[in-house]
Amino acid sequence: GASRLLKHLHAKGVPIAVATGSHRRYFELKTQRHGELFSLMHHVVLGDDPEVKQGKPSPDVFLAAAKRFESGPVDPSNILVFEDAPSGVLSAKNAGM
Repeated sequence: GASRLLKHLHAKGVPIAVATGSHRRYFELKTQRHGELFSLMHHVVLGDDPEVKQGKPSPDVFLAAAKRFESGPVDPSNILVFEDAPSGVLSAKNAGM
């Protein structure tokens, strides 16, 4: 389901990013077998990014991701977030997404 959705959105030109609280080392370990899927992302913002001062439920990681699209910053109210944890949902809401 998720893979098909991401491929469809990418094919339609919808900008896609990952905003995760994981640090680079753990992110790479968790995603190493999913390179094709993550190649569809325009960018990835990690928890150890210098712009991310606080972890979720702070909005930092989502706000950083919103600023980095190729076409320029995207208004948070125009961003749809898929999350797997309550703190992530709260983080997105705190970012105005």
